[in-house]
Amino acid sequence: MGWRDRSYNRTGSGGFATDNPLSSPESLFNWSVPGGVYGPVRVRLHFWLLLALLLQFLNVMHLGAGILAALLLVVATVAALVLHELGHMIFAKMAGGSHEEFVIGPFGNMLPPSHAPGPWPMFIAQTGGMLINFAAATACFFILVIATHSTAIPTFINPVAAILNMPEGSAFLSGNLAMGFLYSFYIMNLTLMYLNMLPFFWLDGGYILQAVLAPATGAYQAVNITCWAGMLLAAAMIGWSVIDIQAHVGLFSIILWALLFYSSLVMLRQLRADAPGLLSQLQPNMERARQRSVKQRLRSGAWGKKVKKRVEEEQKEQEEIDRILAKVSQFGLASLTWGEKRRLKLATQRQQERERQGKP
Repeated sequence: MGWRDRSYNRTGSGGFATDNPLSSPESLFNWSVPGGVYGPVRVRLHFWLLLALLLQFLNVMHLGAGILAALLLVVATVAALVLHELGHMIFAKMAGGSHEEFVIGPFGNMLPPSHAPGPWPMFIAQTGGMLINFAAATACFFILVIATHSTAIPTFINPVAAILNMPEGSAFLSGNLAMGFLYSFYIMNLTLMYLNMLPFFWLDGGYILQAVLAPATGAYQAVNITCWAGMLLAAAMIGWSVIDIQAHVGLFSIILWALLFYSSLVMLRQLRADAPGLLSQLQPNMERARQRSVKQRLRSGAWGKKVKKRVEEEQKEQEEIDRILAKVSQFGLASLTWGEKRRLKLATQRQQERERQGKP
């Protein structure tokens, strides 16, 4: 599939308009602009990111810190977001997948990385961005402590508080642009790490919670529980924001939590309407990832002779099942021997068990 054919390059429901943001009522909010091609990676900047960067820029200018400080804040934000996606790219490759198309929004990529089949590869691929942000934030923290001779630097232990602490222009008011940039980069990495722990499919947390639940509940219930967890959290935070509406960030919080609530509601409706289609979308490029995973497992020294033997047995079993199904298609179920019926029944039971565990 070419990149122009993918959903985020199409206008309409769920697509990202590439050329005309006014082609439909929702196209402006799905619009993205090219950000360049860097080796195998194609980058686009989403409407919501552009809006967030504009607000950051205007905030710094309003505080009087100057154009250079405003530009440095924008660079710090984009750098943390790109670092987050590079983390996904590294860990997606470790999980037998890839991550080479970035549609960057204010909280990370709008496209999840691909990975090998199963909850564990999903968990690895989705946590990569947060782990890289954590490493960057830790390095920045110690540099700031050494440079300022102070340990009074926020760490935001509470992930919900991160929403209210996006990088702002006040960090540049001291006149030290280097420290302002470093502090803003530190805060943005922390914000991305904590926000992506929350159970929403707009963020990494939704996929991570699904991966944790799937082995026990099956893929369908894992997504169902994740959607309900997101809606309950968002509803509670909307209520808290209303109570704290006197704060200047109160209205922003209400809008943000309302959008997150809506995203979980839409996902839940899609799950009820077309569960197989939605579950396949949540693990993109599965066939390619499966083939790559098998090749890696067969590589000399990767998993050893036992794994190679098991893969060969699985392939022989699948060939036998295909032969039995072809026989049923041509001559009917009555043409099968007792042994063939037994093998078909066992294969069906194993497939149902894999689906219950969220595996393809």
